[in-house]
Amino acid sequence: SFLYIKILWSGASRFIGDSEIELLDRRMAQSKVHEFKVSMSCEGCSAAVNRVLGRLPGASKVEIDMEGQKVFVSSTLSADELLAAIQKTGRECSYVGIKQ
Repeated sequence: SFLYIKILWSGASRFIGDSEIELLDRRMAQSKVHEFKVSMSCEGCSAAVNRVLGRLPGASKVEIDMEGQKVFVSSTLSADELLAAIQKTGRECSYVGIKQ
């Protein structure tokens, strides 16, 4: 069987087979929600953070709380990899932990 998917981070669409579906299932099961404290003063700041995280192949969902200065990332990547990506935006940031 095949499943048609749209790859969110690249915008590409294609059919995938059973072995790839199993791999996606395993990755989603291993995904954790990481919380970061990020200094963001405007929509441009939050857009930059969203853009850099959205390009990471292991980041499946990004939620930004501008008021609380928090960023939540559902990902199979390590906290260090995600933090390094956020730091590329020039924003002051720190890792809070895994959201329970």
